[in-house]
Amino acid sequence: MSNIMITRTWTCVLLISAIYHAAAGLQDLTALKQKFEYKHSFKGPSLVNSLGDIPFWEYGGNAIPSWDQVRVCPSIHSRQGWVWNKVKFAQQDWMVDIKLRINGRMKTGADGMAFWFVEEKSQGGSTFGGSERWKGLGLFLDSFDNDGQQDNPKIQIVMNDGSVSYNHHVDGVGQDQLSCLKEFRNRPHAVRLRIIRIRGTLEVWIHEGLSQRDTDYDLCGMISTTPNVPSEGYFGLSAATGGLSDDHDVISFIVHSLTPLDEVKTPEEFSEEKSKEYQQKYDQYAEELVKKRGTPSPQATDHINVYQDSFEQEYHYEADWEKNLRQVLEKQADMNRYLQILEEKTEQIINTLLVAQVPKEGGAAPAPAGIKEELTAFKNTQSLVQHQLQDLREYLEKNQGRGGGGAIASEALQPIYEMKHVAERSSKTSEEVLAKLSMFTQASSCPPPYPIHYDNNIELVLLYVV
Repeated sequence: MSNIMITRTWTCVLLISAIYHAAAGLQDLTALKQKFEYKHSFKGPSLVNSLGDIPFWEYGGNAIPSWDQVRVCPSIHSRQGWVWNKVKFAQQDWMVDIKLRINGRMKTGADGMAFWFVEEKSQGGSTFGGSERWKGLGLFLDSFDNDGQQDNPKIQIVMNDGSVSYNHHVDGVGQDQLSCLKEFRNRPHAVRLRIIRIRGTLEVWIHEGLSQRDTDYDLCGMISTTPNVPSEGYFGLSAATGGLSDDHDVISFIVHSLTPLDEVKTPEEFSEEKSKEYQQKYDQYAEELVKKRGTPSPQATDHINVYQDSFEQEYHYEADWEKNLRQVLEKQADMNRYLQILEEKTEQIINTLLVAQVPKEGGAAPAPAGIKEELTAFKNTQSLVQHQLQDLREYLEKNQGRGGGGAIASEALQPIYEMKHVAERSSKTSEEVLAKLSMFTQASSCPPPYPIHYDNNIELVLLYVV
């Protein structure tokens, strides 16, 4: 009986402590002014631009950005990816809201995802796709139980001064300053993380994705002192897989800077005459703008609204296999665009080579230094593009009619993603060749050659010229 009373007493103490900390955190937010930092954030829809890049962000490894999310690491064994903010964040107090999904077809997944706020960015590493030794804050969503203590999945924070390597064998036990056991894999709704730094205090909140209510956050923990968190740093995300694998998707990453209300500078109040003057200028400008653009008809406005509603509704109720198929098509479109650039560069190289081969007085024109090696590299890159195309064709024929799952779609995206990088490298090589050839032919007064047409036998032409 006494044991039962003690257990109930400790339960009440823990509940009261959690309620107190939650109330304190919410009270602090109400006393702060929040400013949205768009240069440090991203969210769908239209997450990527026409070039396939995330504005103000860079990505690498096996990360795959798309229209509505970033797949930081796909469900393929032994892969890793990362996403880093290009702009350094220089505010002392901030709040980050992350909406994510970690899904896998197995009961147990691996390895996990990391949130970073560090002094220097890294590209890959052994710590969930991040650097082994970092200076700053690392928050880890660890999916796999390496030490067999049945304490995963869990969220933990490890602050590092760059002198300590993360110990995966014991899941960072003894190195972490905060940890809590929370479920974040295969949830019915997106999981949400909220990391708040206020006056040197760090708070971590989690919404486990059991509902869509914005108030269902639980406090993971608080750290009163954060000596190793830099005053200025870079935000980043990374993820990795091992023998087991999950899809690690980030739907949104929103950053707000926080300023106490008593420190907010109020703008100077305008006099009534000044306000009327500005209002009059604004009304005149609005009238001129309406005259230039014209007023749209009600029918056109209704048509646009109906189209936008149907467009948003279509993607809102999009199934997983439809989303994965759309990602494949988007990457194919990117690949086609890069191959078109490659074709244009190849035609420029051939035309320039014909000019370079015109003999001058007193003998044949000498070949520019290093041009043969660069043309050989360019030819090899083209051969690699052809091999990648053939591999993709064989893969699609092999998996024709196969059911669409997350892992299958990720495997299909990977050869397309690699082929895109091959085309980019080929385009860069062609630009280097063109630069050397233009320097070589500047002194020649020969007219440009007649434009030629060629088929797919580009390699034969290059071999003949070299």
